[in-house]
Amino acid sequence: MRVLELGKYRRARVWIGELPDASYPFIEVLTHTVVARAESQSALRLAAIEVFVPLGPRSMYGLLGGQFDPETVGHLSVDVRV
Repeated sequence: MRVLELGKYRRARVWIGELPDASYPFIEVLTHTVVARAESQSALRLAAIEVFVPLGPRSMYGLLGGQFDPETVGHLSVDVRV
């Protein structure tokens, strides 16, 4: 994990090759699948970014992460837990 200071008390944390411990309950899973070329990728890939921006008495916060698990099935599925 790497911390980036963005000035004016704003900061971001970035994970490459790992994910933060941020488990949460979800209500549903949205899935979208598209046809993809079957090119060989040999490893699981992980990345995430977390951003914190203070705005006076309130703040903005966001956390986005994902994993790419290559398969040779000829399609790409994206699952989003809401």
